[in-house]
Amino acid sequence: MNAQQMAVRECSCQQQQQQSVSCSVVLGECGSVCVVLSPGLHLARLHATFRMGDSFRARDISLKAQKKLLSKMSNKTMAKNFIDDTLASILDNMYSLAKAYTGNKKEAEKLVKNIIKIVVKINILYRNEQFSQEDLRVANQLRHKFTTIVKTIISFFEVDFTFDKAFLTKNINDCRGLLKQLVGNHLTDKSIGRIDHVLDFFTEAAFLEEMFRPESPHRPTLQTIIDDMSKAFDEGGI
Repeated sequence: MNAQQMAVRECSCQQQQQQSVSCSVVLGECGSVCVVLSPGLHLARLHATFRMGDSFRARDISLKAQKKLLSKMSNKTMAKNFIDDTLASILDNMYSLAKAYTGNKKEAEKLVKNIIKIVVKINILYRNEQFSQEDLRVANQLRHKFTTIVKTIISFFEVDFTFDKAFLTKNINDCRGLLKQLVGNHLTDKSIGRIDHVLDFFTEAAFLEEMFRPESPHRPTLQTIIDDMSKAFDEGGI
């Protein structure tokens, strides 16, 4: 196949209402890449150029194009292709919580968008079998650590005066280290920076103290998040 021929790689995701979303990566002249999403999302095209050498592989180009596309389009609509309804509800309420706490709509949007980008890119790496056996071992550790954090948050919220800021912060930072170890060889420094942005927010001492204060005005929103976390456990989503 020469550079003027067309190669198409398609990947399909099932949306909530069983609607198939196709992501097509088309390779054309001089290594140009055009990515088309359809249907369900407005038709979107992304054009990027990659140098084609002896090591050229359509699979690698497809992966790069998918990650590039998602870096431009990560939002709640995009998340529905990778995140179920319960986790989407958690993200919606995290946005409300962050907006109410910071008083800054843009900062809350940036926080949730960064969470979505991290989750979606990890899913793409996994679905494209980019993780090594060592990566998968780290991913397993990460999953167990994240489960511990979620259980801890639920317990701190439901049982008054059990909140331990140091314990929760340590576990979140342990999770940060494992997450960076998992994606360090796969994502850019900018993506790593998104991980720090998200986890810096959730380990801020003042934020944690306010969230678990018994008389906090944010407790109704946090209660909804806790309920969704418990539901996700029951459904196997966490």
